[in-house]
Amino acid sequence: EGMWRRAVALQCGPTVRPYGTAQSRALFWRCSSTATATVGAHTKTMGDRDIVDVILEQHDQFRRQFGDLFKLRDNPSGESDKSHREQLTKVWQPLADLLEVHAHAEEKIFYPQLLKKVKEDAVEETKDAIRDHNKIRNGVKGAARAEVGSKEWWDSVEYASKENDEHLDEEEDEGLPDFRKHASVELRRKLGGEFLDFCAKHHGAVGIDTSNKDDKQYIKDN
Repeated sequence: EGMWRRAVALQCGPTVRPYGTAQSRALFWRCSSTATATVGAHTKTMGDRDIVDVILEQHDQFRRQFGDLFKLRDNPSGESDKSHREQLTKVWQPLADLLEVHAHAEEKIFYPQLLKKVKEDAVEETKDAIRDHNKIRNGVKGAARAEVGSKEWWDSVEYASKENDEHLDEEEDEGLPDFRKHASVELRRKLGGEFLDFCAKHHGAVGIDTSNKDDKQYIKDN
């Protein structure tokens, strides 16, 4: 339900938030530039995808996957240590990979266009995002250096989760609605295709540069 509420608010404004779920969905279909319906982790689409919708869906995927991971923290199934670590890895590794791919896709496709289309506030919003991505990467890297399930591992995972939550909220309040307002439907759909192609090409974080970015240099380069 969270993705629907945010998507409706981004397209139609915050006044739709008090509406019930059925009304919100009906209004979303009238307002949205693309017709999409999400069922679980799978999405059916009609036509090209708006990059804002694509990013929002991945945001919801992050929230679900972190939630699934934290449910396993106390080993509710009573698995052996080895089996518990395997369970944690099964949930964490795809999440860690997608965090990397998502950040890189935003830096390559979304934020350069935000800087071009949204003059006011875009520079600061972009700098904040680059710094957020660096913090999330640091959490992912910290987890990679630790034994899965250890205190050090959980500390790094929690850090990545906290920084990611803050980043998603800021992006959903600022960059995404700003871009929806200033960029044409045609551009958003074109970028949505590029974003999905990038994620498919680099599935599993294959070929991704995971080094941190300098926010000031990024602005100069874009």
